[in-house]
Amino acid sequence: MAVFFMTYPSEVIADEWSDTHLSLALGYRTDKLNWNISAPQNQLSELSWNNLQNYQITGGGRTIFNNGIYMRGYLSYGWIVDGDTQDSDYRLDNSRTVETSRSNSKADGGRTLDALAGFGYPFTFKSEMLKIIPLLGYSSHRQNLTVRDGSTSIPSYFSLQGLDDTYKAEWTGVWIGVDLLYKVRESLTLVSSLEYHWANYKANRYFNQRADLNSISQDANGGGVVISISGDYALTEKMSIDIKLTYQDWSTDSGINKFFYTDGTTDITRLNEVNWDSQAVMVGIAYKL
Repeated sequence: MAVFFMTYPSEVIADEWSDTHLSLALGYRTDKLNWNISAPQNQLSELSWNNLQNYQITGGGRTIFNNGIYMRGYLSYGWIVDGDTQDSDYRLDNSRTVETSRSNSKADGGRTLDALAGFGYPFTFKSEMLKIIPLLGYSSHRQNLTVRDGSTSIPSYFSLQGLDDTYKAEWTGVWIGVDLLYKVRESLTLVSSLEYHWANYKANRYFNQRADLNSISQDANGGGVVISISGDYALTEKMSIDIKLTYQDWSTDSGINKFFYTDGTTDITRLNEVNWDSQAVMVGIAYKL
């Protein structure tokens, strides 16, 4: 997420706090995502991406308009440099006790793209030291994941060299939240944010080695919680540096999973759930216009 941390509301100190700030941040993020579907004969199929190591760059900004309305937003792009996947089938749906097949693969080479915008109105307390800003906004979070090479271990060993499947997912929807800003001293501001997102989840997996299956599509509704805390330290009148920690926890309700076979036929089963967790640390520079 972006570094737009000198997000100071207007009022008595409007000249200092209402200028537009632009920021650029670099950071490290780890993700994990998994989903499972109901398969024929009451079986369950599950695919998980674990320890996805993501380097990302984020551009962000914030401003306060003359009428006091506050806006912030960011655009973030990431490169997944490492990670692994596990694809398992189980005898009984929702049990995960009788594993009938398992394959493990690499998950490097993927990409992430995140965008968010929100607006609100700031309230000031404790002689301008504390700012509370309720927010309403819209966001989109895309994950272009890979399933590459690897091998099977259940029921027997088989090499999966040349495997190069892709999985493209997107979480989109509105969110509400609150930013809390506490000015410790003139040069240091602490910022904490809490967001709750309502999301529509859509995803597609494309197979490169399945003779019978071209792709699958998934659709479900869900939500996510995003929590962040940061410290913003002013270097000069115009420049500041920030360190930010962010945690995200997303999941879906049950939805639809659709198979698209190579012979032109389709089939539908239940998408039981999707889960996505993410942690990030970002370091950035902000400039006040």
